[in-house]
Amino acid sequence: MRSRYSAFSVGAIDYLVDSTAPENRREEDHELLMEQTQITNWIELKILSTKDGLASDSTGEVTFEASFESPEGDGLLRETSRFRKDDDRWFYVDGDLELIAK
Repeated sequence: MRSRYSAFSVGAIDYLVDSTAPENRREEDHELLMEQTQITNWIELKILSTKDGLASDSTGEVTFEASFESPEGDGLLRETSRFRKDDDRWFYVDGDLELIAK
């Protein structure tokens, strides 16, 4: 989770696409992520809770809040993200998110 937040912060698009579960990748992801990372400034990440996700687990869940600034206004992204480990590598599967304007 923290590595994906860092990737969003620095615009590491290939990492974001590669760390998404293959069945959830879309052809337009690269372009969309490029646009989002260029206009969004990520300010702070707060991990609210975790479930599983240890080295011995095959799945994990992270609930977090991430503060951001963007041309459309400042906000807070609150998400519960689900991850899966395949061949000792973690992949983002999906998440339930809420955008809150500040």
